[in-house]
Amino acid sequence: MKTFGNFLAFAAICISLALLALSNEASADPVKVAEFGGGGSSAALSNESLFLPQFSFNGQLVNFSGAGIYDIKTGNQTYFGSASVGKRLMFSHLSKDANYFATVERTLNPNLNQVTVWDISRAKAIFEITGQITKAALSPKANYLLTYENIGGSSSQSVIRLYNLQTQKIIFEKNRETKLEITNSFSSNEKYILTMDDSENPTGGYSLRVYRALDASLVFEKKVDENTSNFQHSFSPDSRHLLIQSYFEDMSIIDLDVQKEVLRGRGLRGSFSQDGRFIAYYDRWYWQINLFDLKEQKLISSIPYSMIGIDSISLSSDNKRALMTSIKYPENKYFSKLAVADFETQKILFEDTHFYIRSAKLSPNGNFLLYNVDMSSGSYASIRAELHDVNKRSLVSEMRIMDSGLTPLDFFIKSATIDFSPDGQYILTGLRWAYWLQNGKAVYYDGGRLYKAP
Repeated sequence: MKTFGNFLAFAAICISLALLALSNEASADPVKVAEFGGGGSSAALSNESLFLPQFSFNGQLVNFSGAGIYDIKTGNQTYFGSASVGKRLMFSHLSKDANYFATVERTLNPNLNQVTVWDISRAKAIFEITGQITKAALSPKANYLLTYENIGGSSSQSVIRLYNLQTQKIIFEKNRETKLEITNSFSSNEKYILTMDDSENPTGGYSLRVYRALDASLVFEKKVDENTSNFQHSFSPDSRHLLIQSYFEDMSIIDLDVQKEVLRGRGLRGSFSQDGRFIAYYDRWYWQINLFDLKEQKLISSIPYSMIGIDSISLSSDNKRALMTSIKYPENKYFSKLAVADFETQKILFEDTHFYIRSAKLSPNGNFLLYNVDMSSGSYASIRAELHDVNKRSLVSEMRIMDSGLTPLDFFIKSATIDFSPDGQYILTGLRWAYWLQNGKAVYYDGGRLYKAP
């Protein structure tokens, strides 16, 4: 009994340290609005058991701890499913309209998982199925549900199914078609669904296919002789175009209305504007970032800039500025680089090179830049968020995300997130970590804080 009491005391201290770290601020500019999530202990914990918080697409809600929903307007927090009383959650997905929520949970049967679709306003389940399903994604308006079933842990036996949630019937079922990121499968208008099949080429190639969700008819198909781990795609916000990009092949943009390629180039990590008319991409042949008008089919602006290994590009809401990042994986201590380009002045407004930047976000208006900086050393685990003014090229404030007092090697899970709300009014910081105790249990934490942006 004494040993168990010592364990509880130790766990409480560790959780208190994490909560304290989230509360410390180097500047009073971003005002804390809310805190969500928490910690505990478990004997069965994996990387998929803990979740980072994220904004809903419309910015009205925050999804935290996997099955938790925080309403920014009302301040209400709601948990869905059995995850409110235990860590059984495997996967969750919030619809873009923020009205519906899908959860995938383990059941008492090790071979069956349960998928539940929830009506958030009523906190009521409207659809349930069971199977060897590991992931499930809602279409933007929750008219459809896409599930991924990996039978026996083999991709050669994987099955995806598309359900019509109005009729609660299966529209189509495709065998051996895998998905890199199931939550990006739907176009915004719910007209198209994207899948890929890597079974035809065991050396790493795949076939990308676009289907009509209504009748499962094939719209477009592209064969790529490259490993799927290098592949990225995105539908444009207006659902007209599909961006296909990979490391070794040229970037390609397909007009889905006419099933025709309308732009091809040696681009890396393109990003659509909010209305889908423009795309910003980095030309690795001429070493420049470009802004291209898809409607007029012409180049709007080009800015020469040398950056190797670009992994993301994002546009401001007015399409005047773009953030480019080249960020290495957290376990590698290489330099990270980022830059903000202004397409009107055709200049680089802001740039920074740092050892420990793990992610960066540009505010919707393009005036602020948010860093997630891992300052951990060999004996101390520390993560902070930095808010920078792009125009003044100055640090506005710092928010401490984690100061644990433990070494980075003590953690088998450790990651953090930062983001702006779509309207730029709020800043979200999130953290998840876990480490094993000598008694075989793990102490864990997943949660975050919401700040009012300055």
